[in-house]
Amino acid sequence: MRIIGHRGDRENFDDNTFGSFQSAFDLGADGFETDVWLKDNNDVYVTHYFNHDRSKTYPLLKEVLEKFAQKGKIQIEIKDSNPRICTEVKKLLNITNTSNFEITSSQHAMFCELQNHFSGENLGLIVKPYSISDDMRTEYVNNMLLNWLKLTGSKNLWLVDLNNKFWSKERVRIFHKNNIKIGHHLTSNSLEDYTLMVDWEVDTIISDKLSILKHRK
Repeated sequence: MRIIGHRGDRENFDDNTFGSFQSAFDLGADGFETDVWLKDNNDVYVTHYFNHDRSKTYPLLKEVLEKFAQKGKIQIEIKDSNPRICTEVKKLLNITNTSNFEITSSQHAMFCELQNHFSGENLGLIVKPYSISDDMRTEYVNNMLLNWLKLTGSKNLWLVDLNNKFWSKERVRIFHKNNIKIGHHLTSNSLEDYTLMVDWEVDTIISDKLSILKHRK
């Protein structure tokens, strides 16, 4: 099971910084996740927050890839709604010879453009919890998600399940049988939650607390 740092090592550094990214690898993580936006001059920069101050200076994705792309997996979440960012991210991945990456987004419409640049194995669909209501039957939800994955061309599913109530070993296997890899956002560093992820056969954990790596054998 792969473990990557959510915006780097957030326990010890400010998120989405060079320090947090380097520390993630120093701790033994397999990679990190980061979020990207597009400037008017087509530079792609890194920050998580939708309400960030666009007049400030943030790390550029090009610099991040140049420094870390050969160390492990880089997961890039598209936050900007401008479809031009897909072209610019693709250019940067090519320029920096980055091959171990995944492009994710919760903006389903963005995949119309993403599919023009990336294969399904490198695409991850993020599904927020408000997309699924309690009155939806299990089979209905599974089919809905599989259809969304087909429409977006994604081979990786990231469902925000902060209470660990959605996934089960049986459910993960249904998606695995459809050649879909499962990613899980884990906010704790407990042995109980780590063991649960292993038991469910989750493919990748994106972790807020990389101290969870202590449970790896």
